Amino acid sequence: TAVPYRNSFLTKVLKDALGGNAKAIMVATLNPCDQALPETISTCRFAQRVANVQTFARVNEQQDPQLVISQLRQENSQLRAALGASEHAEELGEEELRRR
Repeated sequence: TAVPYRNSFLTKVLKDALGGNAKAIMVATLNPCDQALPETISTCRFAQRVANVQTFARVNEQQDPQLVISQLRQENSQLRAALGASEHAEELGEEELRRR
């Protein structure tokens, strides 16, 4: 569900928490002053829309940095071996052309 974000610093900061992979609580504060009535009504409408949003938080997987490093090293050596094999094949191809 798309969240209708207001143009304010606070909602921009909370954007990921309101619509992302997190549990969030919406606290709307109201001003009882007559001069703040339009902002109070706007805040209530926004809080109601946020209350209708359902988020499904899940545990983020964390990988062991040493495991990631070893996997990257293995991938690097495989790529180097493949590169070396292709360069060797090119050299063999050139030698074969020279023989003919």
